[in-house]
Amino acid sequence: MKHLVTYRAGQPGYIDEHRHGTVDIWHDQRRYIYKSTLARNVRAFIARAWQQEHIHITGKHPSYILENQL
Repeated sequence: MKHLVTYRAGQPGYIDEHRHGTVDIWHDQRRYIYKSTLARNVRAFIARAWQQEHIHITGKHPSYILENQL
């Protein structure tokens, strides 16, 4: 997956509508936008990119929320 942009809470673009052809990953008051891929590939990417064992993934393609479980 190719990273396009990251927005922090309060920045312009953080609450904009979803862009077609992208995946939104919401974590720690940030919105990460990646070029879209298959849903099963996105979950595998999230598991590798956020190698924290206490992350819970919710949502469905194309928008996922990552929450710390500690």
